[in-house]
Amino acid sequence: MAAACVATVLLAAGCGSYGYDTTENSAENSSEYAADDVQNKENDQEKILYSGTSGDLEWKLDQYGVLTISGSGDYADDGKSEDGAYPAWTDHYLFILNAVVDVDGITSTEGMFYGCKYLREADLSGLDTSEVTNMEYMFCNCWDLTSLDLSRFDTAGVISMDYMFAGCSSLENLDLGGFDTSEVTSMENMFAGCLCLTNITAPDDLAHLLFP
Repeated sequence: MAAACVATVLLAAGCGSYGYDTTENSAENSSEYAADDVQNKENDQEKILYSGTSGDLEWKLDQYGVLTISGSGDYADDGKSEDGAYPAWTDHYLFILNAVVDVDGITSTEGMFYGCKYLREADLSGLDTSEVTNMEYMFCNCWDLTSLDLSRFDTAGVISMDYMFAGCSSLENLDLGGFDTSEVTSMENMFAGCLCLTNITAPDDLAHLLFP
């Protein structure tokens, strides 16, 4: 095998009587609301462009370019990339603009967003990395990413971070303040091609990679 924020706008519907006799019209209103609910559900289903199961995880990609990954466990090498085996959602890299990850029990994030060149924002606040040992190629070639906050990542068990951010040519801000790299044995080309990286928080043991 081989986050930022996703804004959500909620339009609050009023639920007062507004002077109407709700007792008299309750049956009619109930029917209308039920019909509206069915229509809303149909519309929600129409918004999903692609979805599936990869290993233990569920994923879906909506018409707004938001990739949602959820579940407990690891994803599979079920993509069709010619560059290697990556998760199936990366096959749709052209449409992925934002990502929201809510996953625990995962042991490898290798290639999670490999080649998602138009990914702009990633909300990884729900990603539990406490069991992860491999983070190779995680954001490799995510050209449009400008900022990542990974300060909550638990990396105490990670062994390899090869090419983790390689090719992130627009990345300017990166917070690795919580990184524990005491077990890492390989960081080959971890920041290769990060030409715009100017604002970074990182532990001392990463300084030699960032500022040789």
